[in-house]
Amino acid sequence: MKKLHIISITYLFSFAIQCSGPSVLPYFGTRSAGHNAARQQAGMTRYIHPWIVHDHPNPDILQGTLAFNLGYSRSFHDDILAKKLFGTALTTNNTFRVSGSQTTNRNSQDLLADYFYLPSDFISTVSFKPKIESVIFDLMWYLDLNPWVRGLYLWAFAPLQYAKAHLNMHERVVAPGINSYAPGTLAVDSVARNRLFFDFTTYANGNATITSVPDITLQSLKFSRMENKSMHHTKIADIQFGFGWDTPYYEDYLFGIRVIAISPVGTRPDAVHLFSPSIGNGHHWEFGGGLTGNYRIWHNDESNQALYVYGDLSLTHLFTTRQMRVFDLKLRPLSRFILVEKLELPSTVTNSQGVPTIGQFSFTLAPLANLSALHCNVHATAQVDALLLFSYVHGNFSVDLGYNFWAQTEEAISLARERENPFINNTTWALKGDAQVFGYYPAEMPPLTPASVALSATESQATVHAGTNFPPEGTTDPATITAALKNPNVDNVQNAFSPAPTPPSPPPLLALQYAPNLPSNPANNVNTSINPQFLSVNDLNITGAQLRGNSSTLFIYGGYSCSPCKEWTPYIGIGAQSEWNHEHKNSPYLMSVSQWTVWIKGGLAF
Repeated sequence: MKKLHIISITYLFSFAIQCSGPSVLPYFGTRSAGHNAARQQAGMTRYIHPWIVHDHPNPDILQGTLAFNLGYSRSFHDDILAKKLFGTALTTNNTFRVSGSQTTNRNSQDLLADYFYLPSDFISTVSFKPKIESVIFDLMWYLDLNPWVRGLYLWAFAPLQYAKAHLNMHERVVAPGINSYAPGTLAVDSVARNRLFFDFTTYANGNATITSVPDITLQSLKFSRMENKSMHHTKIADIQFGFGWDTPYYEDYLFGIRVIAISPVGTRPDAVHLFSPSIGNGHHWEFGGGLTGNYRIWHNDESNQALYVYGDLSLTHLFTTRQMRVFDLKLRPLSRFILVEKLELPSTVTNSQGVPTIGQFSFTLAPLANLSALHCNVHATAQVDALLLFSYVHGNFSVDLGYNFWAQTEEAISLARERENPFINNTTWALKGDAQVFGYYPAEMPPLTPASVALSATESQATVHAGTNFPPEGTTDPATITAALKNPNVDNVQNAFSPAPTPPSPPPLLALQYAPNLPSNPANNVNTSINPQFLSVNDLNITGAQLRGNSSTLFIYGGYSCSPCKEWTPYIGIGAQSEWNHEHKNSPYLMSVSQWTVWIKGGLAF
């Protein structure tokens, strides 16, 4: 008993350390390709605001431009991306370790192999190098309405994006494991090694199902899956449109305002994959406004040279949209991968006075993510896209150099569709952890049918790193393993009893044993939870899934404006930018990505 107390204290200390770690992102969203003022406006200021470079354009002539960008972007700082996805589970080289409860020298960051339908003596290392790539084709249209209203203009912008995300997940199996699961751990009988998964990747992909365990349903991972291949989507990110007004051009400066509306046509989060390509803003409608200002710092009319400084600010609100998100439990990063059990009534497991529990294992196990993937309503107060650009013009040539700041306030998430939420008034699902789910009638009793009883044992304090029965550091000691099989540290622990299923009448109340064919002996008694502790909606870490982000970008662009052909002026240019996020890798809620981009621009001004 003293040894069990030591195990309990060790577990609680380990749990406190794990809970103090940073949050991880159950869903990885990114900045929309439609919100990139650097790529959108570099090389365009002389065409979308013609007053800037023409002292006195003819106000009676309709002016405008049609432009395109073709760009390629690629993320860097894969260590930050990996840290956001897996938090303190990662060790060196973006790697985490998967190890079973019956191994030795488990680290506090190890993920428990027992949750993943792997043997209890399994060990592997899993490494990641997340990468995001995009090919973006922008279309922009601008029309100056000077003939009707001086300074008024219309504009529209739509980026078509091919996005690819790759976790670059690689697993190295250190010990494939030979252990079978003891009777009562997953099923009534022992579960042989060859009926289990052979690596973590098979579980994480969610494409395989174990169907060879009699009478037990072992659900595969349906949400937050980890693919070991690239995933890609092609969609228009969003459609932006609006109108604006520029003040009349004074000697060296002008000022303008505009209205912005954004229609969502990109991808909508569905929570199926942990790291999938995100296109657009999460399917929000947006509405807001913007300010534009320009100042001519210097000019030389004889050599046709000028230097301008240009500023632009956009501010929009992201309206509520419906999404599917997956949630961890509070203070337990990656808990969506803990094994949960289904309990139902009526219950034949009782306490020593014969009072039945309020639920009994009903032969179904599942990853928590299968339950915690829920429909929700999401909105964000504001998104800002600010630009400061210096433009040097020499004849037909121009060079732009600038800085872009982007930020989005933290999302607000509320759960939707209460009728479909299994955590509302839940009396069915609970954390299994490493608990035994079956007990057995004593061997000296006449042959009984059935010889086993489903228990009501739950482990509300289990983490993705350890259950509460086995020591967090693992063990191969037979005495410690036997003690753990008796459910010493389950919730509301009491000895499990059950009425005998055969006469005499009334049937005697029998103490259940931790394994089949054991004599009736208090040393062999198995414990259960009286009563089980069910999961509730208050256990979900909603705020931990609320994204925010901000980033800075430096960019350069060089362009050439061809000689006018009748009323059309073709132009072309090339640009590059480097964007880095301001979130440290140990900060939660990151949605901005460090990436570089190159693009070519072309268009026709009229």
